[in-house]
Amino acid sequence: MATPERVARAVVRTAVRPRPRVLVGPYARLLVAAHALARRPVDRVAARRTDRTYLGPVTDVPPTGGILYEASGAGAAVHGGRHGGPRTAARRTVAAGLVLGAVLAASRRRARPSEPRDPG
Repeated sequence: MATPERVARAVVRTAVRPRPRVLVGPYARLLVAAHALARRPVDRVAARRTDRTYLGPVTDVPPTGGILYEASGAGAAVHGGRHGGPRTAARRTVAAGLVLGAVLAASRRRARPSEPRDPG
């Protein structure tokens, strides 16, 4: 996950020089490469991770006005705590594993001999 500062720099650069696609950080580039090699497995892993990690379980919360017109309070933070050393190492390991898995899956798909069709 890219830091908020890195994302902000990318937003400013893109506002100055618009592009159709902006990738922020090395993980975004790895994900694009893995997706090009093994679309379905990467889609499944990304969907599962998004559901479990970022969206989480559905819970009842009181309605609020959001943070558009007033600050979210003293407990607010720019960094959400996802940049600890062990978590970063784990993310890098998982990313490397995904890329390796995608490459292996693509090479297996290409290496399979085609079976002759029976015209019968």
